[in-house]
Amino acid sequence: MVSPPSESTSGNLAASRLVVLLALAALWVFLMVWRLESRSLQVDEFLTCYRTESRTLPEDFMHPRTYYLYMRTWVQIAGSTDAALRLAGLLPAVVAVAGTGLLAWWLLPWPGPVAAMALVCLSSELLLYWRMARYFAPVAGAFCLAMVGAVGYLRTGRGRWLLLLAVGTALTAYSDYLPALTLILPWGWVLVRALRKRESWSVWPVVAAAVTTVTAVLPAVLWACEGSRQVTHPFRADSGSVALLKGGLAAWSLLASEVVPPWQLQVAAPLVLSSLTLLLVGTRFAWRQDSSWRLLLVIWPFAVAVVWVMLCFVPREPPVRIGSLALHALPCALLVIALGWYQARTTWWASTALALVLAGHLIGLGNYFTLRNHLNPQYALDWRQVADFLNREVGPKDAVVTFFDAGLYRYYHHPGPREEAVSLRRDGPARLARVLKNGHRVWLVTRDRGSTDARKLAQQLIAVLEDLGARSETHSFLRYGPQERAWRSALTPGGASQAYVTVLEFGMPSGGMPASARGEPASDIEIIGSKRSGEEAQVP
Repeated sequence: MVSPPSESTSGNLAASRLVVLLALAALWVFLMVWRLESRSLQVDEFLTCYRTESRTLPEDFMHPRTYYLYMRTWVQIAGSTDAALRLAGLLPAVVAVAGTGLLAWWLLPWPGPVAAMALVCLSSELLLYWRMARYFAPVAGAFCLAMVGAVGYLRTGRGRWLLLLAVGTALTAYSDYLPALTLILPWGWVLVRALRKRESWSVWPVVAAAVTTVTAVLPAVLWACEGSRQVTHPFRADSGSVALLKGGLAAWSLLASEVVPPWQLQVAAPLVLSSLTLLLVGTRFAWRQDSSWRLLLVIWPFAVAVVWVMLCFVPREPPVRIGSLALHALPCALLVIALGWYQARTTWWASTALALVLAGHLIGLGNYFTLRNHLNPQYALDWRQVADFLNREVGPKDAVVTFFDAGLYRYYHHPGPREEAVSLRRDGPARLARVLKNGHRVWLVTRDRGSTDARKLAQQLIAVLEDLGARSETHSFLRYGPQERAWRSALTPGGASQAYVTVLEFGMPSGGMPASARGEPASDIEIIGSKRSGEEAQVP
């Protein structure tokens, strides 16, 4: 293992180094709390809202229930504004940054910890997810606690670090199932190291800690088993193209950021190449050193492998999510990148590569705070803009239909009829027909989610409304630029639309309803998914 800072380092020098690291941490805290309400909540954050407000124990078969109980307690203290909900992730994220800083201090000589902390604190990928009102920050904090415990034990052999490993593992299991599975690896590594000592006093504490941890997380294991039985879809492996896309997006979140997209090529290409170069150099060196670094290295590919296998049990899981599901291991990968820079720091290219990585993330932070160039546009969408438009334009008896509204109704306060497309079975088209017949309008709010089923659903509903004689006008929000649309069309089955959100305004022409449309509509809509129209859109 790389030697820690020399014992002979003076107290003043150690203090000054600590001040540098704390200054980076303070900058990171500022970025975490600055303009928390600059963007509206996005689809997964709305799920947090709905499940937090539930009077019963929230059900989410993909994630433990304890996160929502934590959020319910937090809301009682801090309130339920957008900023308050997102602020719930600050404390666990502080634990994650502090844990990563401690690992860097142990494993990297100076100035390696500065590089590691700069990479973590300025990572636009981590900031993107840790500021969300979701479980990403709690998972990161718990996972880093476990990693500190594992590496601490591997360094010293002292049992007190096992307690931290056990607590971190339990907290991870109650935050998210998949990251908890990846902790099997450090536990196994700790046990192997203890067995190699051939001393019973070093083995039994590890065994006792492992048994205690398994007992503590048993309720979470039972919840996971219960949730797995709710997955009714048969096992289905991803197609080659989807598997390749998932792997590419996972690699992108590791080497670049979801707010430094491929169509911003002049920034993305240097960022990816520089990160990859330093990661390979760090991997090569770490593989020849102490096993503690090997432990950190294999966490990332192991996590991705587990996530990939688990996603096979959930058909139609969007590939764009795979990076976030393995996000807990990203700080470990950033440590290895910092190690790669430290090993080659005397060469011009290593410092250039580190500068390009940091510059790329700084540009990513600019993209993030200006709501542009997001690989997943739902993170940049301002639902308040859409809601303000509808509040202004929708009549008191108009109907608003959303395709998985993603929380639009948190900001849309018009008292008129509203429903989601998933409720439009059997008599749904008839209700819309009555709205049109009475001279009112139907507003369809759709998102460009890239789903074939969603597109089919939108086309079916649009066809029913057009058969009734209604004519539409299109309004778009978060329009794609030419380069962005070209990339999205290449990566999305069926191509991309003109904008992420399309609002279709349907109304009857002045002549009224055609005779063939009076009465009950002929076709019923069987709801499949969510979605949007492919019509050409104009900015309202």
